[in-house]
Amino acid sequence: MKDNESVLICKTLKEYEKALTPYNFIRVHQSHLVNQNEIRAFIRRDTGYVELLDRTLIPVAKSR
Repeated sequence: MKDNESVLICKTLKEYEKALTPYNFIRVHQSHLVNQNEIRAFIRRDTGYVELLDRTLIPVAKSR
């Protein structure tokens, strides 16, 4: 979350991925859904990362 709040959910990430895809969310990793509008850059290192507008780095799975 933008405000660093944690959210406990009862559904699988796959269910949220399906529901949020129409709203520009993409699954970049087994544990991460990202709003495409919040992506600042893609960084290719040993693996890939997306850098969000707030400078947070999120790992990108090799298969993504």
